Amino acid sequence: LGRGTSTHDGVAIAWGTLQHLLEAQRCLTLFVTHYPQLAQLCANHANLGAYYMAYTEQKPRPADNQ
Repeated sequence: LGRGTSTHDGVAIAWGTLQHLLEAQRCLTLFVTHYPQLAQLCANHANLGAYYMAYTEQKPRPADNQ
């Protein structure tokens, strides 16, 4: 997925990929996405969790002048 992929296409591809991993492969997976719609899959899959991660950015301190 990259530039030129519409949001709807991206969601469809991500949804299908995650659903395949859950139902056919049944493997331990860390699936990272920016599509919040995929959280809807949690309603039908007890072994799926949706989590949110935030971060803060800190600028480095200027070096001490000694």
